[in-house]
Amino acid sequence: GEVLGLLGPNGAGKSTTMKMLTGTLKPNAGTVAIKGVSMADAPKAAKQSLGYLPEQPPVYGELTVDEFLDFAAGLHGMRGAQRKQAVASAKRDCGLEEVSKRLISNLSKGYQQRVGLAQAIIHRPPVIILDEPTAALGVKESRRVLELILDVRARGIPIILISHNMPHVFEVADRIHV
Repeated sequence: GEVLGLLGPNGAGKSTTMKMLTGTLKPNAGTVAIKGVSMADAPKAAKQSLGYLPEQPPVYGELTVDEFLDFAAGLHGMRGAQRKQAVASAKRDCGLEEVSKRLISNLSKGYQQRVGLAQAIIHRPPVIILDEPTAALGVKESRRVLELILDVRARGIPIILISHNMPHVFEVADRIHV
């Protein structure tokens, strides 16, 4: 249930490391295992244990928040009452209830980040990877995202936070690797 901060300047290899952790880039050496499951041997099973928010949130602007989160829950195999409960819980956790019927394209960058975080946690993964979650956000929006990270950590879910923003990493991380 801790936040591990990967801190470094642009070009230091943070995103490359993240791509290896998420299975989108095969390491030249070594192995990646998520909860003991090898990313090389069983990538689908390993990825099921991850929640991932890339720097650019993977949201569809033409959908409402509810539609997108319902879609994301479906991608994780959720059906019926479980799916509805997962959507409601992710919206509540990320402060999205008041904008749930709005098109994502009409939301601020901060709210779009929240939607991205909601899709990353909708299936309650045991590990979450966040790549530059406060990049290009204003002070108020960054603050809200950092509060969400602390809320998720308080629930005992480990987070890997990749960033070049030293103050943000120092504020939320329990351990930091440079």
